[in-house]
Amino acid sequence: MFKIKAEPIDDSTVLAAVSLPSTSSRTSLEFDDGAHSLEGSEDVDHDSESPSGSTNRAPKRRRIELQGVFVRVFDQILRSERRKRELKRKFKKLKNPKAKMTKIEEKMMLSDEAFHSRLRLEGIQLDPMPINLIKTILDIPVRREFMRDRYGGSAISCFPGIAQERVDQHGYSDFMYLNMKYHPNAPQVPGAPGLFYNAGETNEDWTDPSWGKKMRVFTRLESGVWLKMGIYDLFYSKPLSREEWSRDDMATMRTAWAKKLFEKDWGRRMRCSIKLRKSLKREPTPEELKEAMATKDDFKAVTADDIGRAFMRGEEVVSVWAMKCVDYDVDFQKTIVEAFGQWTKPAPKKSAKSKGNPGPRPKATKVSTSSSSKTSKKRKAQEMEEENSDDDEYDPVYVPRGTRSRPVA
Repeated sequence: MFKIKAEPIDDSTVLAAVSLPSTSSRTSLEFDDGAHSLEGSEDVDHDSESPSGSTNRAPKRRRIELQGVFVRVFDQILRSERRKRELKRKFKKLKNPKAKMTKIEEKMMLSDEAFHSRLRLEGIQLDPMPINLIKTILDIPVRREFMRDRYGGSAISCFPGIAQERVDQHGYSDFMYLNMKYHPNAPQVPGAPGLFYNAGETNEDWTDPSWGKKMRVFTRLESGVWLKMGIYDLFYSKPLSREEWSRDDMATMRTAWAKKLFEKDWGRRMRCSIKLRKSLKREPTPEELKEAMATKDDFKAVTADDIGRAFMRGEEVVSVWAMKCVDYDVDFQKTIVEAFGQWTKPAPKKSAKSKGNPGPRPKATKVSTSSSSKTSKKRKAQEMEEENSDDDEYDPVYVPRGTRSRPVA
């Protein structure tokens, strides 16, 4: 004797060999089996005896109908592939072919997924904001020296402080200059979104009055070449995490930031924090930090390597701000393009070493006196000067205006 018991069937499970119609998400499958439908069927005893003692014959086989569910897996795969292709197309539009980034600098960029996720948190789209201006004017860059001569402020600061007298003349004090060596996810094409990095931990409640306004953004595409991106709102995002800092492809960015924080006055607070943490063997209190900052110690005993390790341990951070283009100011771009075409770069000032008696001249060595050689040397010296101005002297962070270390110009 054996029994056949109807077990519950998972509608989502269908025999792979069965071909399912694509016009419906449900289908009926027929099989030859026992005399009863599975739904509501009872146990069948094939060897049971009748009251008269005779053995019952096995019932005839009968068709059973099963309900199957067709999961549109292929539709989901196709939608996913279309979405990936669309994102790839959008990311390609955010790259400027004129941007000269080294392979190392390209490695400093966040992955497309991480970049996109930070923008999504603030509701920022990948598509650049449409700008009603012909490309022959839209894509014309300027030099930092030109912007300094015309509008004032430093030629090396991310946020140049501009004297009020100059602001009263032209009305602009909202300039923001991003060097992709320190801000690898800065906008590369006008109207595009981006990310801004700032040393130290901040939060949504950071309300410095000179920060809470729209910024007129320029991005450095290559040495001496700065292109206006538009007018941007900035939204606080979470700082770079320990995991992000520890990635191999973040080593260049980590080193660049650590070097600047070691060298510059605006890195003094972070150096102070690291020194106190090391000596106290715990996190310093705000009072201890304030007291130490009131001293004349520059905290240069803290090295660039110490700062880099503090990033990787999560003890010190670089905050991230998402950037959304909300305006462009077409008239401003037309004005600077026209003025830049008529601008002449001032002759470089003589260094202090060239003043007074230069001392005895060394013995002359045989050099080429051709005009092409002189021109080449002059051009090389100019390029080196531009590189130093754009990179070595560039201050990549926000510094409140009017401080002792960063007076307005």
